[in-house]
Amino acid sequence: QGHVVTNYHVIEGANDVQVLSQGRYLKTEIVGYDELTDLAVLRVMEDVHLPAVKMGDIAQVRVGDWAIVIGNPLGKQFADTVTVGVVSALNRELDGSSIVKMLQTDAAINSGNSGGPLINLSGQVIGLNSLQIAGEFKNLGFALRINGVLNYAKQIIENGKIEKPMLGVTVKANADGGLWVGAVVKGGAAEQAGVLENDIIRAIDDVEVNDTDDLSAYLKTKRVGDTVELTVERGGKEIKLKAVLKSSK
Repeated sequence: QGHVVTNYHVIEGANDVQVLSQGRYLKTEIVGYDELTDLAVLRVMEDVHLPAVKMGDIAQVRVGDWAIVIGNPLGKQFADTVTVGVVSALNRELDGSSIVKMLQTDAAINSGNSGGPLINLSGQVIGLNSLQIAGEFKNLGFALRINGVLNYAKQIIENGKIEKPMLGVTVKANADGGLWVGAVVKGGAAEQAGVLENDIIRAIDDVEVNDTDDLSAYLKTKRVGDTVELTVERGGKEIKLKAVLKSSK
């Protein structure tokens, strides 16, 4: 439908936005954006054919996989530049933020590459190129993970904004697996589902969660109002609880 996903910082403060396609600048509107996740969705207003990219699955990505960056460093002069590297890490947090997990790559991401795709050898997009750490550091590039990007982009298209689903618990990794519940937010999804302090969450929708990254990554695939099934251990017994995810706002 002519939607284009990019970084929020690419269009921040812009009064007029255009998309460069096959040497032409196309009239474009801003559908919506989210500063916290650094995502923006645009829509091309002209009646032109824009081939859609194929999407990958972050669950299939491994450290050491080849990674291809496509972008426009320094603008139109070097449009469609390709750089190649590998996936260096899967779940990086920047500035201590756990809201957005990022893929790390050693493929060059230069100024102007932001918002372009990070692609695997099958031609599938696995990330949205977002930034490169400059200075004395070399080959430290980061891309938003595609599963989270797609989930959030769809929300922006449908609602003009992003609502981030929350379970409403404070957890930490348990010694023998699962997540130990240290606190339950009053009125939150977990409390209403019956989760108690000192419970151990073993799985969510039968997907094992053994650290906070597991839980965070799974919740990024869900929306506010979705129902999830929690597998909880309490007093040595396993129970199943249904939780309706609530907004973090």
